[in-house]
Amino acid sequence: MINSSTGIHNFAIVMAASLENILMTSNKAGMMAYMAEHPEEVETAICLALTDRKPHARRAATLVWSCIVEDDERVRPFMNEIIAALPAKSDDHQRELLKILLPMTLDDEQEGTLFNVAVSLWEQIGKNPSVRFTAFRMMAKIARNHPELASEMKLYTQPEYLETLWVTAKKSILGMIKF
Repeated sequence: MINSSTGIHNFAIVMAASLENILMTSNKAGMMAYMAEHPEEVETAICLALTDRKPHARRAATLVWSCIVEDDERVRPFMNEIIAALPAKSDDHQRELLKILLPMTLDDEQEGTLFNVAVSLWEQIGKNPSVRFTAFRMMAKIARNHPELASEMKLYTQPEYLETLWVTAKKSILGMIKF
């Protein structure tokens, strides 16, 4: 296991060369096959996903969420770093990092921080609709654990927040707030 507090980004740069090659030369099936053969590379992929190395970081994040299970123990040591990294990433990268966190159980502090980040992403009407949709999914997931957020969630479904989304996304979002 990689200690997330001691230089994981340097580790990612040194150890990720083969993973970077896979990310750039393989289709999704090839990447998934590689990860199935090398499950220890999930941590390397997470480290790479936390960097700003384009396009590797976003592709690594996509690969991670594609191959993890609910409450995956390999993700747990990196959750705070993923949450902290979200605001500074590009739209597509934010979406992929949120997808890593969606199947994870968060503690109260993580829920609070992540809810605030997700709200910030949701409120940016000009942001990519898929990022906003994924942010709302995270908001709804957290709100299910905190009934006191139900009225706040309804406020975030006002027309000004929904107008830039496609019809099916609007319907899905309205369904998510039925607690």
